[in-house]
Amino acid sequence: VESYVAFAGQYVIENFGFSYYLDDDPDRKHHIHDILTKRSEAFLDSCVKDQPFCLSLSFVSPHENMVGRFPEIEQLLPAEPDLLSLYHGKTFPDRPLMNEAAFETLPDFLRHSYARLLWQKLLSTPDQRLDYLRKYNALISGIDRVIGRLVDKLEALGLLSNTVIIFTRDNGFFLGDYGLSEKWFGYEPSVRVPLFIRLPGAVAGQDI
Repeated sequence: VESYVAFAGQYVIENFGFSYYLDDDPDRKHHIHDILTKRSEAFLDSCVKDQPFCLSLSFVSPHENMVGRFPEIEQLLPAEPDLLSLYHGKTFPDRPLMNEAAFETLPDFLRHSYARLLWQKLLSTPDQRLDYLRKYNALISGIDRVIGRLVDKLEALGLLSNTVIIFTRDNGFFLGDYGLSEKWFGYEPSVRVPLFIRLPGAVAGQDI
């Protein structure tokens, strides 16, 4: 996960590695979401009024925290506890391609791929899938909270009305679609990505 900040021709890149907690935090008190928020707020506080700036954040969430070949699910998606509690008791409907019939349409190399092996380990039973999706969605809620706090910060600094905000991601994800896990193949669940742009002065709510 990286943050990239640029201001008045100067820039700095902070690379926190592919981790939800830093090595100097063995008690896991400071989630990467909180670290990114505080670093970003400090950067915005340092900006000089009426000068352009760029703040770019790359989240590890909701990517799996792979430790070894088959990590335990408790460590796989380490969401913040207060956000994980939002999903206690929640259920998620199956998507249309989460079935054996869809799996059987795959070519042989995909039906025997590592993505299938991970599905068998992590998503093949209803209880596994429910646990996975609760943690996965809690991590997404963590991203939402970071962005919300930064939007509030921009507003408090009087910068929101003159700031372009772009939100996207690099890939989709198989959450059991076609009986697969991960992101590696060119099917809709893997290749579709969100793109949201908040442009000052533009009509809100346009779907282009």
